[in-house]
Amino acid sequence: MRLTAQDAWSPPSGDAVVWQVPVWEGSTEPVSLSINQLNHASAARTAGPVWLAIQVRLPVPAPSASVAAAVETVLRRHDAMHVVVPGVSDGDLAARRVPTEAVRLEPVLEGRSGTVDLGAAIDLACDLRRGAPAVALVTVQGESGTSVVLAADHLYVDAISVVLLAAELVTVLSGSAEVVQPGGADLGRHEPAQAPLEPIGTQDPRVRLWADLLELTGSRPPTFPLPLDLGPGELARQVTIAGPLATRIDVDHLEALGRRDGASVFAVLLAGLHDALRERGAAPEVPVVVPVQTRSRHESRRVGWFTTSIPVVLGDSAPGLSPVAAAQAALRAGLTTAGVPLDQLLASLPTPLQRGRHDVFMVSYLDYRRVAGWDVIAPLDPLHISRSTDCDDVQIWITRSDDGLWVRVRLPGTAAIEDTVRSVLEAWTAGLSGLLTTV
Repeated sequence: MRLTAQDAWSPPSGDAVVWQVPVWEGSTEPVSLSINQLNHASAARTAGPVWLAIQVRLPVPAPSASVAAAVETVLRRHDAMHVVVPGVSDGDLAARRVPTEAVRLEPVLEGRSGTVDLGAAIDLACDLRRGAPAVALVTVQGESGTSVVLAADHLYVDAISVVLLAAELVTVLSGSAEVVQPGGADLGRHEPAQAPLEPIGTQDPRVRLWADLLELTGSRPPTFPLPLDLGPGELARQVTIAGPLATRIDVDHLEALGRRDGASVFAVLLAGLHDALRERGAAPEVPVVVPVQTRSRHESRRVGWFTTSIPVVLGDSAPGLSPVAAAQAALRAGLTTAGVPLDQLLASLPTPLQRGRHDVFMVSYLDYRRVAGWDVIAPLDPLHISRSTDCDDVQIWITRSDDGLWVRVRLPGTAAIEDTVRSVLEAWTAGLSGLLTTV
């Protein structure tokens, strides 16, 4: 799936309507948040919304009001989309759940997409500080049909969730009798607040993996291994670089190359990224955080934020291993930590984690072909959009779909950093092209 961010997004042309969920004044019930959500809500007090969105072009034109009614139907199916944090502006992170009837959409902005700021309208609708479910719908009626942008703050969704929601929307609009089941409960109704997790032994191999990574970083989260030219605490406005990384035919060849070493496509890509970073002056070992999904097989249609982070050190190879096999070994080792809550692992470190930059050097990979509902939206020119924010580190997202690989890089917007990152991307793609000649 194509990837972009708010700063690089060109909305579809046409007559646009923005919809949001109004504030509910009636009764609510308490609900617990995950550690990811608590951390996110705490940051939202000052940082504002961090939303994810998916844009699709509907197979058949539909009136905006009909689309909004269908989205209401979809949102009401998922308890995770009913959450509010009414006191977040004051630092109160107690979450509440509004009743199903409170999840409705009302239009808040209309105009030509080229003359109204749709991104700013999504920002407002997806701001937790409003005290309403932070969801936005944009409908655009243009010459090519009806385009839809469905957005929600990260508190509610991850990259898989937006696909699930869009696929359900298309199913509802089609009039299909099929009811898409969530596949497991969404975020827990009436769950008590979680007690602090007890540390586990410092010699636990999963703790040791994090400890070994942090020994390379001075007990701070990993940062991009080339100069960022930002001082401590200094942020810069995000710049987004996005585009295709490999065609479908090329990625099939990369997959065959990986099989020689018992490795995945992601491992091949990581090995190539490590080579590109080394060419530009990075240290032999490059620590990086990799987000991974925590959904089980029977939760494949579960909407919410279900990821954790695993530690990976690129270039840390055992004797006799190829770079690709070493990257796969590092991924495989890191995945052993995914079954333990991240805050529990970090609390168990022999040396406490130190506060680093605001952001962390991260590389994400998601094969959308394996995501429930992808077959429904794949023909609809889907586009994943993320909000643009201030940042102080480099983060890389890679997606695989039927057309091949797409990459998006989020980086601080200074000329020196942008030149460095573009140089790394050029070396990375050149290296992958060189690998294709060996298949």
